[in-house]
Amino acid sequence: MKLAEHMLDGYLATRIRQTGRRYVGVLTDGAEWRLYHRIDDRLQQVEKATRAIDPSNPDVDELLSWLEAVLAAGRRIKPTPGEIDRKLGAGSPSYALDSAELAAIYARSRNLPTVRVKRDMWAKLLTTASGTGFTDDDWLFVNHTLLVTMADVIGHAVVGFQPEAPTISAATIMSGELFAQSQIGGVVESDFFGWIVEVPGGEQFIKDLARRLTRFAWGQVEHDVMKALYESIIPEHIRHQFGEYYTPDWLAEEIIDKCADDPVNQRVLDASCGSGTFLFHAARRYIAAAEAAGRLGPDVVREVGDHVIGFDVHPVAVTLARVTYLLAIGTDRLQASDRPAFSVSVYLADSLRWGKESVLWSDEGLGVLTDLDHESFIDDPASAGEVDPARQLRFPDGLVANAGRFNQLVSELADKATERERGTPATSPTAIFDRFEIHDDDRPVLERTFRNMCELHDKGKDHIWGYYVRNVARPAWLARPDNRVDVLLGNPPGWPTAS
Repeated sequence: MKLAEHMLDGYLATRIRQTGRRYVGVLTDGAEWRLYHRIDDRLQQVEKATRAIDPSNPDVDELLSWLEAVLAAGRRIKPTPGEIDRKLGAGSPSYALDSAELAAIYARSRNLPTVRVKRDMWAKLLTTASGTGFTDDDWLFVNHTLLVTMADVIGHAVVGFQPEAPTISAATIMSGELFAQSQIGGVVESDFFGWIVEVPGGEQFIKDLARRLTRFAWGQVEHDVMKALYESIIPEHIRHQFGEYYTPDWLAEEIIDKCADDPVNQRVLDASCGSGTFLFHAARRYIAAAEAAGRLGPDVVREVGDHVIGFDVHPVAVTLARVTYLLAIGTDRLQASDRPAFSVSVYLADSLRWGKESVLWSDEGLGVLTDLDHESFIDDPASAGEVDPARQLRFPDGLVANAGRFNQLVSELADKATERERGTPATSPTAIFDRFEIHDDDRPVLERTFRNMCELHDKGKDHIWGYYVRNVARPAWLARPDNRVDVLLGNPPGWPTAS
């Protein structure tokens, strides 16, 4: 075996050097099948991926499934929960390989400043959201990074961006640049899981992951498959520490059928949406009803976000739910030539703290303080009394009412404020205001907001403001009496303990 491992190490090293891509190797005596990869220039066995076959009664189908997961040779695989678990779940060789490699990349890079900052932001948010249920450990951070990266890749594939293509970099995938260019808001954005593209080995890891994930036919989804992905990787005892109980699709569909009985005229909210099971079926129900009522395809895509809304305090859940939302809309509608600009209505927010956000509102609209610590998103103290306009980002009430338009405007203003070199004069945002048809009465408030964004950028405090504003605005707006939804969705009482 030592001689075979030495020879395999040489083969893999040569191919990696020649192509710049990741290669894996398999050694077998016919009964035991071992998977190997190279980490830190050394051959290592992926022990959790080893398969033993009984020579007297071999399970050929199981072996072929194992080999397919290792070689990623299949194409147009239907992404059923069972296939997700077999090909990508914790018991698959694919997961054993990816988690081991990502853990090694993190171990090499964990002390880099950019990685430490993002790890601290992740830990702070989950500590605030989950309290004593959260344990800050490397395994969870690595697996959350893996899940979010997989979701980002799948989101690109659903829209037709071909994330496996050599022309699309890992940084492009993790930043959501292609979504911004295509005027699709609220799906993939830079966040603390983007550390992977800033460290050695990250580019190759993500591109190899993209090649394997795009062998699935994501247009054939019939359920919340992101839930299946999450449950197949994160163990049950950890999910329960976070209070995560996922609703079966059949139950979610039944509840929506009973409660959302007029989907074209109702707005529904899942205020703890998890991976988006309720959102998936609510969006599908709205789309079917709207099309049956004669609404045109572009109008349906544009308006579904006004009718189906989700919140969650867990950043991984929010990322998964946003991709689930895309899957509900469907690849045909997303890739249609007349597909309009739109935004996915899933937000990182604590729905139980809405009352504390009432101070965000005044006669002028929404105001977000800029001198508090917003990295946790959900634990800033409420302010009281008069607030200096220079300490706020303000947005007129009428503008906030249209979620898609508001999200796109905030993104463009934030991008314009940060694309300039720090300390240089900012160009006028008038062209943006013209394109969004901003009323003359609202422009002075937005001009002040844009200047404040520029000042934040000059002080090096610009890293999450656009993201924060987009996420905090929608829950705060819906909490106002005049804006409340018609249907509130959620797990029925006692479901987690039901037999």
